[in-house]
Amino acid sequence: MLSAGDKNSKIVIIGDYPDNEDVFDRTSFQGTSGRLLFDIALAAGITRSECYTTYFFKAKMSEKEMNEIFDLKTRKVANPLLFNVALETLKTELSYLKPNLIVTLGEVPFYALTSLKNVYKWRGSILKSSLLPGMKIIPTICPRVTFQRKAKG
Repeated sequence: MLSAGDKNSKIVIIGDYPDNEDVFDRTSFQGTSGRLLFDIALAAGITRSECYTTYFFKAKMSEKEMNEIFDLKTRKVANPLLFNVALETLKTELSYLKPNLIVTLGEVPFYALTSLKNVYKWRGSILKSSLLPGMKIIPTICPRVTFQRKAKG
């Protein structure tokens, strides 16, 4: 399932989809963006062992494939059937956990848990989940985006 961590963790981190290194290692956030994420978390005093990590989409996909399910430009669900399957899978997974906080990385998990759009506008805010009433959500951008922007120059 590419999730990792203690199921009793107070912090859950949700990314959009696994990358090649995650699939190869069969666990979440093992690649370059995961290392950046946990370097930043460690600087804030949060260790990997204190977090449970997972993805909205459980399978590796390209950004193009993801956009066929959730269009990042329009921030709209493009394929409701596939989006809702992923949403129900995540909701079931999260129902077994009792975190105090969920950190969403990227537009897709942010929208899925809050029904809000534009993670750039809301990043760092403390919000309430529309998917899991009473759950606190802090959205931010996915570390993968940082590397993609650097590569573009």
